Amino acid sequence: MEDTNLFYHEAAIYNNWYVLHVDHHKTDYFVRFVKRKLGNDYPIISFSRELLHYKDKRYLVIEKPLFPGYLFVHKHPEKVLHLLKDNFKEIYAKIIRFEGEPAEVNVHEMRLLLALSDHTGKVGISKAYKEGEGIVITSGPLSNLKGEIRFIDKKKRKVNVSFPLLNTLMNVSLSYDLL
Repeated sequence: MEDTNLFYHEAAIYNNWYVLHVDHHKTDYFVRFVKRKLGNDYPIISFSRELLHYKDKRYLVIEKPLFPGYLFVHKHPEKVLHLLKDNFKEIYAKIIRFEGEPAEVNVHEMRLLLALSDHTGKVGISKAYKEGEGIVITSGPLSNLKGEIRFIDKKKRKVNVSFPLLNTLMNVSLSYDLL
């Protein structure tokens, strides 16, 4: 993932984010291309997350897209869209719109995404322990959160946990061995 060099501590950075829908196989390539052509004046992020993947009797850390096929663009979605369409003739790319206008990402949701991710848009792995019927996150992007176990999938070695985020309960899947 490309470094966006965003200044997350500035309140203005949470406003004016828009989303482009593109071919999900090329999101990282498009991010690198836009950064190379436009530089850091046009922040663009393809959010991803680290996961523990169990293979050949051992765990590997892998990275998967958090929103496959979606690029988050700060302030100038039309300029980024035109750059992509001008340079890639057979491309699927469009701006997510609401009532004909580019739809701005909710400020609270963008703040959460930027807070949970690192400077490249990657959400790392959290560590947790079981406390009664709940989970307490001790480190990582979800640290200090307490959640309720919804179900355990022993075959896939996953635990589904409900956490209070964005004034609602969000279900998050955690690796069983993190507990």
